Amino acid sequence: MLSRRSIQNLLDESGHYLTRSQCESFGVKLNRANRDALEAEWELIVLAALNRAGEVEHEPNLGGSTRLDVRFRSPDVRFVADVRTVSDETYDRENPIHELGRELSRFAEKLHEEGIEGGFDFRVNGVNATPSKGEYKTRLIIPDTQKFRHFIFDDCFADFLASIRRQPGQAHHHNVNTLEASVSIVFNPGTLGMRHYTYPSYNLPHDAMRNVVYGALERKSKQIKRAGNREPGEYAGIILCDGACAQLRFVASFGTVSLDQIMATFLRGSQTVDFVCVVDVREEDSLWSSSGMLQFQARVWSRHPAAFDQALEDLFNEALQKLAKPVRTAINTVSHFEWAAGCNQHLYATYKRDTWMKCDSVEISLRAAVNYLAGRIDRTEFERAVHPDWLADMRRRLDRGSGVADVSIASAVGEDDDGLVITFREHDAANASFRTPSSGPKPGDTEG
Repeated sequence: MLSRRSIQNLLDESGHYLTRSQCESFGVKLNRANRDALEAEWELIVLAALNRAGEVEHEPNLGGSTRLDVRFRSPDVRFVADVRTVSDETYDRENPIHELGRELSRFAEKLHEEGIEGGFDFRVNGVNATPSKGEYKTRLIIPDTQKFRHFIFDDCFADFLASIRRQPGQAHHHNVNTLEASVSIVFNPGTLGMRHYTYPSYNLPHDAMRNVVYGALERKSKQIKRAGNREPGEYAGIILCDGACAQLRFVASFGTVSLDQIMATFLRGSQTVDFVCVVDVREEDSLWSSSGMLQFQARVWSRHPAAFDQALEDLFNEALQKLAKPVRTAINTVSHFEWAAGCNQHLYATYKRDTWMKCDSVEISLRAAVNYLAGRIDRTEFERAVHPDWLADMRRRLDRGSGVADVSIASAVGEDDDGLVITFREHDAANASFRTPSSGPKPGDTEG
């Protein structure tokens, strides 16, 4: 969620609440660039935020068999809590819709290499959840990935590709309707790649207890029980963080249960947990905020009066706002990890995109320029990182004889890249024909 530089700053400041070995453990997890890294980042964000609001202890010894993630003390409230990142990973494994999309993209790329331009749209049908019959999940009618070739990319699909090759300018359809797969695929000429797909939502809750959020709360509640005894007046809580979990963000509709219902059901049945706090990344909701700006948001549910919920929610939100602004949602962070897994790991962060161009200067990604000059990326990747209009403008300036007057760095606080600002002057003899000066003496000259 945070830029890599911001995460490093949190690690550098963590000596107030982490031991050396704890800090090293965080570093190992963060360097994995996978869901372990996401969980470690969320835990570090929670600890760092609470450290700005009071006294924080990581993994306190309460005398039990397990250690909790945080003990917090302030003049207004004291609590122990465990941090848990929840995601749709299990649902996604059971319904490999995105893997199917990636496979179709690969077929589109092969056709492109043969000179055939086009892409695939598809729909996967499903079996809706029916809690009255004990079916609590919507299930897509799609096989495991290792069975794609047998049930979807079979001989009929090969005939489908052959038809595309014979008539590449036309749309083509391929349908699979079996107990194992119910998929409709359409090839449309034009844009390269897999472009659009639809399917029933399979990651929404249809029962207040049988869902990924309730399951995570139950497991953490048992862990809090095993941790030992709390001090008098010390609350116990669970801090749920968004690891790309639709149930933390969706609006309940017919046939589903809301997050409020899940929380109320859990807290009613719990004798251990006093509150649950959900932390995620949302777009800023303000008339004065820039479009697309992100911020951390905390929501609290408890077994106490509403005033307690509001006070604790305010504490979390005020603490989170003291951190750097997030640059990605949890979903985009997971996607970034998946993208990075196939790239050179020495490149790590993304490049600056919000650059500008003025009448006498242009700003481009500093990291992209340095990586290109050092040979870490090639020209193609450099041109993906730097806006082509910016490069074309620089070329036009040089072609008409302009030269570089100044180079500076525009620091971008909270981001992983800075701007390289290149300011041009009108004429540079090193880059253009000589030009004669204006006739007549210059001001201040004297004739002898």
